[in-house]
Amino acid sequence: MKFVSELSKESLICTELKVRDYKELLKCAFGDEPNKIIFVETICEIFSKISNKEPEYFKKLNVIDLFCLLLDVRINSQGDVCKVVITKEDKQMNLELRLDYIRDDMKAAFGSFSGSIIKQNNIDILFECPSIERLMHEADEEYLYFIKGATIKSPSERFIETKTNEEASLLFERLAPKVSLQIIEKFEQFVQQATSINFLSRYGITNQKLSFLPSLDSLIWFTKLMFNESLETFYDNMFYLSHSAHMSSEYIENCIVGEYTYFVNCLQRTLAVNSPNPTPDDEFISDEEAGLSEEQI
Repeated sequence: MKFVSELSKESLICTELKVRDYKELLKCAFGDEPNKIIFVETICEIFSKISNKEPEYFKKLNVIDLFCLLLDVRINSQGDVCKVVITKEDKQMNLELRLDYIRDDMKAAFGSFSGSIIKQNNIDILFECPSIERLMHEADEEYLYFIKGATIKSPSERFIETKTNEEASLLFERLAPKVSLQIIEKFEQFVQQATSINFLSRYGITNQKLSFLPSLDSLIWFTKLMFNESLETFYDNMFYLSHSAHMSSEYIENCIVGEYTYFVNCLQRTLAVNSPNPTPDDEFISDEEAGLSEEQI
């Protein structure tokens, strides 16, 4: 089945996530500190497969749009609820985190930052949330990430894109002080907007904070939150489906993720009925749970 992902500047028609790509997603986000280059290359290739866009398109997509697309993929592949455990003062509370609400909050908060123009004489500076391609490299100042390029109006109008942070720095140095201050102020407004979001506030939780920041670290963290089946559990499930349900691994990997989950649940119920000893829950796909500490992510 196909679905539509509404991004800030266009709509993408995508297909549901298949198991073989879901496996790669789990692998690229595995570990305490996943390799950022491998993570970016993997998710861009996966998005390319389900949308028929080139991987480079997603590397150049701003990180807010990329996060919203990731939310849409998760919602349309595995549902709009992510089960989490909120921990505070040694007490735990189960929470069904609605991913569609997070999507709505992101659109409401960052809609005005999809592309702002800062004018200087015959030059218009495009201020925009950075792409993951830009975020992969260091910048002398964080606001440089947001300088997308400049439109030169004379003698003939043309847009010059700042493809690197170094090019953004060179452009920034040539701007009038008044315009430079406007860029810094715009950046500070963006940071203030981003840090004011709390995805937990809808649930009456105000003593803890969950928000998305325009960074690779934040994108990786939310990927681990939304796609949190362990690799061990995934491979166990593949084994049981092949061994006990006699399903070929090739067939399973070409299924969509929702079908995979359904087959695992069917096998779990069948074995539980036929076995005198209940099958341990940890041998099958577990409920999607993630721990959130008192610290802000």
